[in-house]
Amino acid sequence: MSKFVYKFEAVKKVKLTFEKLIQKEVAEIELKIKAQNEELVLLQDEKISEKNRIMGKKSMRASEVQFMNNFEKLMDEKINACTRKLELLNRQLKEKMEELKKKSMEHKIFESLEEKHLNDFRLEQNRIEQKQFDEIASIKKMKSKD
Repeated sequence: MSKFVYKFEAVKKVKLTFEKLIQKEVAEIELKIKAQNEELVLLQDEKISEKNRIMGKKSMRASEVQFMNNFEKLMDEKINACTRKLELLNRQLKEKMEELKKKSMEHKIFESLEEKHLNDFRLEQNRIEQKQFDEIASIKKMKSKD
């Protein structure tokens, strides 16, 4: 019996490699999103705690009020920048997930094609073996008649 050789094995391996590469990129983006979320929470907490600290004073000078306003503006800018970066990362993640879905489908197509080719190969091998058995049986029958 001969050995099964899948003619698209190299293509299948390349498709799998691309799929794994995109999975890695998705994981990296997810880590960046997690870090960005943590940074956003820290910025929001810092803004609130500083505001509470300053507002907790009984009396405030004009310079402290001005500092508080400037601090709030700065923190709002940082929070907005962080939020924009988070939105960008989420868009990138969505795009990569779509790309991963396509690559996964391509890989599955080649796997199912390989399965079909293997089944066809086995059928053909069974036919060849059956033909050989039939020939052997015919030869034995002819010898037994002699």
